[in-house]
Amino acid sequence: MIKKVLTRQERAGVCDTLIRNNYMEEAYKMIRDFGAEEISTKQLHKLCTEMILKNLFCEDGLLLHLAYTAFLEEENDSVLLDYLCEHYNGLSSQMYRILLQGVSLHVETYDLEERLSAQMMFSGDTLRLDKVFHLYQSRKEPGESIVKAYFTIKCTDYFMNEKEPEEWVFSYLEGIIQTAAQKGRFPTIYLLALTRYYSQLPAIDEEQKELLKSMVSLLLEERLVFPYYKKNWQSIWPCQRISWIRP
Repeated sequence: MIKKVLTRQERAGVCDTLIRNNYMEEAYKMIRDFGAEEISTKQLHKLCTEMILKNLFCEDGLLLHLAYTAFLEEENDSVLLDYLCEHYNGLSSQMYRILLQGVSLHVETYDLEERLSAQMMFSGDTLRLDKVFHLYQSRKEPGESIVKAYFTIKCTDYFMNEKEPEEWVFSYLEGIIQTAAQKGRFPTIYLLALTRYYSQLPAIDEEQKELLKSMVSLLLEERLVFPYYKKNWQSIWPCQRISWIRP
C-alpha cells in the first residue's frame, strides 16, 4: 500500500488498525512520517505505553510529544506519567500540571521538581514557585544552589518589594545564618531581610539578639546602612545612642 496517496482520514484508519493489532513499530513509523492527526486518543495512549516500555523509557522527542498529547486528553497512567516526569521539558505551566498529576498518582517524579523550580526562577514565572518548592523540599533532598536561589528570591521580594513571605522563611534564615556564621557563606540579602524583619517585631529573645549583633556587624563592615537599623540598635545596645544613621 502506498501510504502517500491515502487521505489523512484513511491514514488515521490504517494507523488505528495497526495499533489495535499490536503492530506498534509500524504504527509509530507511520505517525513519524505523516503525523498523528485524527488518530483516537485511546489508540494513541496505547501506542505510547507500548513504545515507552519497548524502548525501556529512553528519551524520544516524538514519543514525548505524543505522550503529552495523550496526557492532555486525560489518557494517562503510571507508565505514561513516569516517562513524562523523567524526560518532559516545556512551559512551566505544562510541567507543573505533569508534576501535580505524578504526585497524585504516586509515580516517580525523578528531578522534575528541581528542573521546574530552576526554570521558574530563571524565567521569572514564580506564580506557583512556592508550591513547587514545597513539593521539592518535602519529597527530595534539595540541591544547595536551588535552595540558595529560592531564598534569595524570597528575601529580595521582601526587602525590595515588601512582599511578606511565610513565617517559616524567617525561621529558615535564622537557622542557616546561625549554622553558616562561622563559615561566612550566605548571601548578604539574607542579612538584610532578617534584620529588617527583626526591626518590625515588638520584641526579640536573647538568642535573636545575639544573632542580630553579628548580622548588624557584618552589614556595617560592608558599609550597608539603613534607617531601620535604629530599631535594631536599640534592641541589642539599648544604652548606646547612635546619630550616624539618618532617619
